[in-house]
Amino acid sequence: MAARTCNRDSVEDVLQEVALAVARTGQPPVGEHEERPWLCTIAIRQCALFLRRASRRARLLARVVEQRPGDDADRLQDDPIYWLMVLEDAGLVGRALAGLGHDDRQLLEWKYIEGHTYPQLAARLEVPRHVVEYRVLAGCSKS
Repeated sequence: MAARTCNRDSVEDVLQEVALAVARTGQPPVGEHEERPWLCTIAIRQCALFLRRASRRARLLARVVEQRPGDDADRLQDDPIYWLMVLEDAGLVGRALAGLGHDDRQLLEWKYIEGHTYPQLAARLEVPRHVVEYRVLAGCSKS
């Protein structure tokens, strides 16, 4: 879940949301083979909802900072806590990339650093688009 939410500190919050979603569900699956996919679907959905809320919160914060008079955005970047968080995030990303194989690391770099789209990556690798989407998702979930 930390890979999906991009934040290890948010895993507990997401797990609480998963528990609430499971509790709200009227009829959980009956068979043992159906429980894991069902729970996985709920967890993925809760991660997506968490990311949406975080994105909305970030956009709201950005608007507040833009509307404030003065150099508040510059002051935020000069804050030592901000720089510590940036360095910590860079270290996490570096360690996660180091743990991947060469092909997975290169694919993620093309996608997220160079900004290639899925169709561009599919053409470059000469594979269908859904294969590229799966490999990017699998590479992100490994980290």
